[in-house]
Amino acid sequence: MKSRAELLGRLSEPLQERLCVLLYAENEADLSFFVAHAGRLMDFKLVLILPRPGREILSRGLKLCPRYIGYADDDFSEVTAVLRKILHH
Repeated sequence: MKSRAELLGRLSEPLQERLCVLLYAENEADLSFFVAHAGRLMDFKLVLILPRPGREILSRGLKLCPRYIGYADDDFSEVTAVLRKILHH
């Protein structure tokens, strides 16, 4: 997505085939935005990428009930595997 407004617009569209959402929180402001709009994300299988490890940021990310949590500096091979599994089921 190019902007937060575009993301909200897409989440407001009928579900149809959109079952999985990959959220990349580039910073804590992005994470705060996602948490503030958690109600719009409840119907999706979420994969969340956090900007850095840490107890507080992880706690905030868990409020979104993601299927998987990774970090920006991780190897994305696990994220790819999780997305493949979600999309094939």
